[in-house]
Amino acid sequence: MLMTDNANRQLQAISVDEIKVILKKIVPQRYDRLLIKPKVEILRSNYFYVKFEGKEVVRKAYKVAFPYFGAVRNSMKAFEGGKKKFGKKAPINSEKVFETLSQVYGIEPEEFEVEKYDKHWKNYPLELKYGKIAEQQKKYFLSELTYHQTCETCDGEKYQECPNPACKGRHEWICDTCDGEGQADCARCDGTGNIRCDECKGRGRRDELLNGRLQLVDCEKCDTSGELVCSVCEGNKVLLCKTCNGEKKIICDKCYAEGEGKGKVDCPECQTIGETGQILFVDTSVKQHKVEDLVVKGGTMNADFVNDDLILKHCDKNGKLQLLYHDPYSQFDAKAGKATNKHDEYSKDLSSRIAKNLGVFTAEERIYYEVIPCIQIEYTHVLTNTTHQLSIINIFNSPEAIFHSEPEKLSSSGMVNNSAKIAKKFITKVFNTKGYKSKEDKKNEIVLMIYLMRADGVISDEEKIYLADYIGDLDSFTNAEKQQFFDLMNIRVLPELTEKDVEFSSEDKNKEVLANLKDLAKTDGEFATKEKSLIEQIKSLMMKQIEEK
Repeated sequence: MLMTDNANRQLQAISVDEIKVILKKIVPQRYDRLLIKPKVEILRSNYFYVKFEGKEVVRKAYKVAFPYFGAVRNSMKAFEGGKKKFGKKAPINSEKVFETLSQVYGIEPEEFEVEKYDKHWKNYPLELKYGKIAEQQKKYFLSELTYHQTCETCDGEKYQECPNPACKGRHEWICDTCDGEGQADCARCDGTGNIRCDECKGRGRRDELLNGRLQLVDCEKCDTSGELVCSVCEGNKVLLCKTCNGEKKIICDKCYAEGEGKGKVDCPECQTIGETGQILFVDTSVKQHKVEDLVVKGGTMNADFVNDDLILKHCDKNGKLQLLYHDPYSQFDAKAGKATNKHDEYSKDLSSRIAKNLGVFTAEERIYYEVIPCIQIEYTHVLTNTTHQLSIINIFNSPEAIFHSEPEKLSSSGMVNNSAKIAKKFITKVFNTKGYKSKEDKKNEIVLMIYLMRADGVISDEEKIYLADYIGDLDSFTNAEKQQFFDLMNIRVLPELTEKDVEFSSEDKNKEVLANLKDLAKTDGEFATKEKSLIEQIKSLMMKQIEEK
């Protein structure tokens, strides 16, 4: 598989020497100022770019239970015969029975927990179309749980006893409240027509305060009789029976009045058919999922310099997806087309991660992936002798170098204060000091070392180490002087050396500089002809300068 081969190539190990070769190729000018130690730690991170299209297969069991209506009997015959005829499961070739139940009777299938009846209810082939999982899958019915039978609720009797406890299957009976009279004694006056006077409490007389003394007086409300006409029955002593509303009998409003169903109600299960049917079937739905993702394996890169957006620029978003399969339910339908291609180690892991994140299981997958290997290392900047980091994106294929810092960027704090040099006497004094001469000697010697390192067109690591150790740091130099060093390393063609470039404080210093230059030239184990020629040129310029003095 091409994707596998590409991934294996991108995942190969890489050495420090190989990294140097790559840097020299992609950043040749900057490479001359980089010193990478032989045993430097290589932080590596492999970014797997993946495009994924997965078909999720979801299987659910449903049961539709119904009275065995005449309208569905012919359709139901296609499902009957049990395991002997169909085996454990068989495809549903016609859904007419479901359409009739839904459209005519409003009966719909309900999801059913079939696991306790059949642990292997999911195991049947997936149908393929043109070598891919078909979007529309057949429904299968489970034959052992699909049948029609005598209604278990009514034992085939079609009716059930009336659920009204007062009816007891009679449908019509004499009112128990009024014993068939249609009326009953008034409960308020107990059938007397009168009630006790509430003013005198039934005594006919009441207490009243007269001239400061409590005396008995006749009750005016009841006219001393102690009774009043009942306000409920208005003296009639009886009321219309509320239970039967005066009809003297009660008729049940729940059950039938005559025929074989008298005193009974329809069986809710079979709706007076006497038989019920059920179909238990499995429905398979296919859902499409599309994902584009980056999966990172290995060390963690510095996110300030290496991020997903940068990695994605190196990815082939038009990469062709390859069709692959998982097989969750026994095997694919051989009649519809075989699916034999399998995942490799990378696609299997990537698709599993995606499916897990989606919370689904995908049976058919189309996937494209590629590996973008990245590394991060430390280096020493030769001229400043400071440590920095860089990253290389897609190191084996169109590598891109990302420098985490700019060691040659000059800060304002390193600029010389011109106001300090206004006084001429002060300037003369400074230039005549031993420290100044020493600094000028070192500056010129660094310049000559840069010329020598570049003489043969190849700057070796040994030469870089020598120069970095000699420089130590550039803290004593002004920004202008630092910039001169940087420019000499960066410029394509070096300017011709002049007598001013080889001007040192003494003849002894001249000899020391020449000795140091020879040591530098020999650090890589080779004293190149161009290096010898340059040292002779420097020596000649020194002699000429001495003669002119």
